[in-house]
Amino acid sequence: MALCCVLTTIHWQQLGYEAIVDCLHRVLALDALAGRVEEWVFGDCAVEPFAEDLDLHFGSWFGVCDRQVGVGDRLSDRVSLGAGFHSSNHFSVMAHWLIAKRDAGDVVDQDRPESASHSVPVESVISTIFMVFNNVQDLHQPAYLRSVFGSVANSFVTVRVGVYIDGFNLYYGARGLCGRSTAGWRWLDLRSLAETLVGQHSLWTNPIIEKVTYCTARISAVGSSTGQREQDVYIRALERSGSVTQVVLGNYVTRVATAPLALLGKNGRPVITRPSWPVKVQDGLEKNIPDARFMVSVARREEKGSDVNAASHMLIDVLTQEIDAVMVISNDSDLSFPVRIARSYVPVGLINPTKGYLAGKLAGVPKEGVGNHWWYQLTPTDLYTHQLPAVIGPKITKPVPW
Repeated sequence: MALCCVLTTIHWQQLGYEAIVDCLHRVLALDALAGRVEEWVFGDCAVEPFAEDLDLHFGSWFGVCDRQVGVGDRLSDRVSLGAGFHSSNHFSVMAHWLIAKRDAGDVVDQDRPESASHSVPVESVISTIFMVFNNVQDLHQPAYLRSVFGSVANSFVTVRVGVYIDGFNLYYGARGLCGRSTAGWRWLDLRSLAETLVGQHSLWTNPIIEKVTYCTARISAVGSSTGQREQDVYIRALERSGSVTQVVLGNYVTRVATAPLALLGKNGRPVITRPSWPVKVQDGLEKNIPDARFMVSVARREEKGSDVNAASHMLIDVLTQEIDAVMVISNDSDLSFPVRIARSYVPVGLINPTKGYLAGKLAGVPKEGVGNHWWYQLTPTDLYTHQLPAVIGPKITKPVPW
């Protein structure tokens, strides 16, 4: 039975006695007319297994009797009977009733269990005990709870979802979907977007967004002072509105790089530029060099650390059991290893924010690891329909070009 499962699986030494008594008092108080059943809950089930079994038809009083199961005055107190040893030893006792070992020889036929009309609903028992025991590590695991309580667990178990976002991967992916100069997509409400995606595309039961970790880097004002100001406003808007739980900053690096001159190919990859008329390259003997390359120096601005930060925070939260499921917004193949590790512990939803194909290393199968994984590719509609309010607080206003 469900209550028996709770009593025999919880690590009692991790809990205070007062918490246990308070829990059962609140459960039993639901049925003021029922008799009393006294149960010693601090025992070792392996030593005295049947002394730890309780029937769900119990009443409004709780106590401890000499470190063993006890009952009241039976008929006058309308107490449910049970088997302290084994029901086969007492033909007047049904298997799911309860009786103390010390009283086993005094069982009489006229003793009867309390009326079913006074029984406590299973859902009430489980829900109340779960609320008191929510500091027990195993009870934070939805899969564990459902294995113990079955479908009843769906009435009180929630899946805590952690959302981890590679900010630059999302930005450039969204820009490719909507257009660089197009307004209406950049003032993105990340929490609202996550809630919709999880609710519409996952099979997780009762999901709640526990935390949203936004990993980015502050861009340099060199060559883009306007961009830096707009980014700063957006980050403050995310924090002030509660759209993110935390913003984790990496580094924005500006440097000079040397690379071959190239053009953008049809497949989006660079095509190295070769000498052709009217520009030719010759060697010292004035012979043409058709395979020559033009080397150029360019200013390169790039973000460092967002993918590492997203992976680190995700794995820390998974391994410390802060969350029960993961959603990652990125199409960076560098995340393939940490995502694969996460899938062996919790279900993972992976969101491709670009218009290109999903990075091959991020692919997988829904049943991999613990299973229940899913994938989704963002659309422009997802971005346009999940925007923050234009004005947040007294000082934060959406930039006009956005």
